[in-house]
Amino acid sequence: MLVVDPWHWLEEDGSVSRTNRRLRRNVTRVAQLIEYGGPLLPGQVRDTLLECRRRPDGRACSGFLRVAKQMDDSLLAFCEECGTKQVSIHNWQGTRWASGPPAPSVTR
Repeated sequence: MLVVDPWHWLEEDGSVSRTNRRLRRNVTRVAQLIEYGGPLLPGQVRDTLLECRRRPDGRACSGFLRVAKQMDDSLLAFCEECGTKQVSIHNWQGTRWASGPPAPSVTR
């Protein structure tokens, strides 16, 4: 299981790297999990639209991740389909994604 403090992966101003593509992809996935899980109360769980990346028995898992807010306020992402705990996110509260998706805006 990956244990993440998103601040270790963010730029000093809290933004996502523009130059490191692999890091950017990983931070974006963690940010999406924070958006899903941040507004939850401890003990609550939410389904996400993030696909499981595990390959049990060499085949891609067909499950989607669920995110749970733990009693210690960390977020745990897991897949019920293959039964894996995938990511534990700590120290996420001050990120720009902590309060959930941004408010809608008007298009021009």
